[in-house]
Amino acid sequence: MHEDPVSTGPQNPGARLAKEAAARGIRAAWKRVWHSLYETLIEPRSADEDSRRKELIFNIIALFLLAVLVFLELSVIYADIAGAAKVGFHAGTFMFFVFIFGSLLAMSRKGNTELASYIFIGLYFLATTYGAYAWSTAMPVALLSYGAIIVITSVLIGTRAGLAMTAIIAATLTSLGFLETNHVVESDLSWRLGPLEIKDTIEDALIYVVIVVASWLSNREIERSLKRARTSEKALKSERDLLEIKVEERTKELKAAELEKVSQLYRFVEFGRLASGIFYDLLNPLSVVSLSVEKLTADEPNAAASQMEARRHIERAVNASKRMEAFLQTARKQLDSQDRKQLFSTNREVADAVGLLTHKSLKACVVIRIKSAGDIEIIGNPVKFFQVAVNLISNAIDAYHDTAPSVEKPVIASIASADGYVRFSVEDRGVGIREDLKQAIFQPFFTTKRDRSIHEAGFGLGLSTTKEIVERDFGGTIEVESVLGKGSRFTVIIPTAPAHARTARTDLPVDRAGP
Repeated sequence: MHEDPVSTGPQNPGARLAKEAAARGIRAAWKRVWHSLYETLIEPRSADEDSRRKELIFNIIALFLLAVLVFLELSVIYADIAGAAKVGFHAGTFMFFVFIFGSLLAMSRKGNTELASYIFIGLYFLATTYGAYAWSTAMPVALLSYGAIIVITSVLIGTRAGLAMTAIIAATLTSLGFLETNHVVESDLSWRLGPLEIKDTIEDALIYVVIVVASWLSNREIERSLKRARTSEKALKSERDLLEIKVEERTKELKAAELEKVSQLYRFVEFGRLASGIFYDLLNPLSVVSLSVEKLTADEPNAAASQMEARRHIERAVNASKRMEAFLQTARKQLDSQDRKQLFSTNREVADAVGLLTHKSLKACVVIRIKSAGDIEIIGNPVKFFQVAVNLISNAIDAYHDTAPSVEKPVIASIASADGYVRFSVEDRGVGIREDLKQAIFQPFFTTKRDRSIHEAGFGLGLSTTKEIVERDFGGTIEVESVLGKGSRFTVIIPTAPAHARTARTDLPVDRAGP
């Protein structure tokens, strides 16, 4: 006899899958029903968060009490049909309260939750007071109901309303107790003589449930609100911190842009000052050339001597024009604001700066010397380094403003390289800087030349611009050593160019032909 493998073997996979699908369908249907009931009877519709919390609590309590009233109604109807003894409301009374509470729930669903709450609490109070009046203030259900009324009032309306309701209930119980003890009111005390029934215990438990549900719902919604508030506070704090950072960064950017514009204006002004001296130097040889040409055209007897003299003046004019050309080439750097990086010679840029300041140094009787151990190259913006050299050397020349013309006035620009760094220093033997001003001199618009004329005072941007260029564009530092009355030394320390990054210089050399 052979056994059927289908009946004795493992469960049919198709049947198992069908059972799982049916179970999933039941769960999905239950979820849809529950969602529909929740959306229809419970889900709050108020826009305000506090109103939504109160509406949700009221809807749940009202729905729960409706269920309790329906249960009590059914129990009374059952007692009437079975002929069992009962003490309490009649079936018609419960039916009335079922209708009232159903109407209040419908009122809340239409957006009148606050009004529905007042009516609900008022009716609950009146019903409880009637029970205390009819069956004595010592009736447990009445006392528990008063406690439930206080809790629900505090939750749905507010703590002040809860305190007011407590006072009203205390006054009501005191008044009814006084009337009852003085036999003004005769309460039905038959419920004390009968045996305890299970429905009495259930009624008491239901009141406890109402109190617990109201308190739990209130605490849960308050905790959720606090959690949302903390989350929002944290998010606002993060946004505030981020906004502060953005404002600070934007402020720095605006200050930097404003300072850059002012610095550019400063370079234009300095260019004008230097150009006026260069043009003045060019005017003298051109005037002599003009006079020599007039002599040649006058057919003087000593024409050969006049030709030799004219030739010398023409050569001086040519040399002056070459100096003018060199000045214009270096002046372009003073006005240039482009940011380009390349391998360049620091010696070359310092020499260009000295050439640009030639007229200023001659006018101040200052001798500029350049000391260097060799041609030193670094990677960066050559124009920026040129501007650093111009600012430092120009300040060194200005340091001799108040000294006598006969005194020797050297300015020494030194360039050295060691341990992967380039040290560019500018030294003078001028007036020096007070100790308390050594840090202030690098601040924008700070100047020690306020006692001079407007033409000589400057803007106080030279050293601040220099410090910014050294730190931002070259990643270096600038130091100052000064003794009042003996002179100052400014030292710029920046990294040298890596060997693998060396490339040929792209800009053209400056012709520095002299007279």
